[in-house]
Amino acid sequence: GERILDHAEQYCGYQRVCRARDHGDVTLVIHFDLRELLAGSVPVVTFRSHVSDAEIRCLAAPQSAVFILTKRGHVVDELEAPYPQGWALKKEVVIALCYSSSSRQAYTITNDRVNGDRASCNLGWLDARELGAPIVHKESKGFIYIQQILSFGRLLSRRECYELREMPTAG
Repeated sequence: GERILDHAEQYCGYQRVCRARDHGDVTLVIHFDLRELLAGSVPVVTFRSHVSDAEIRCLAAPQSAVFILTKRGHVVDELEAPYPQGWALKKEVVIALCYSSSSRQAYTITNDRVNGDRASCNLGWLDARELGAPIVHKESKGFIYIQQILSFGRLLSRRECYELREMPTAG
């Protein structure tokens, strides 16, 4: 059904019924530390919604995490989440991608810092409840130690992202 609504929106002038302002808001969080210096990018985790035919991949690069947003196999946008100044090996960082389906905007947060302005980003309608279990990429093992991977059905504040660093983890 979501693909039909999406198609009708794009090609037939259909407008969705108004929903609560925050309905369709998603925040994806990765709490990790770097175990080895990176010379290039390493895939960390992928989130998929088969309902929306959308995918969000997170890569760890030498200076930042990069979120690649894909819809129906086509890259819609790439957003960077720069690591904190002076960040060192074995120091934790919380990286978040925030996406609003209703405003079609996205932005990233690093610890408690919002990175740049909200970017126009049309990933279509995305509901956190429709995301499958995150896929952790084996290639990151040895380079990245993942503390937590979380998804929320709302936009988290920068303060809430920072407070996630203080949450007890399984590791």
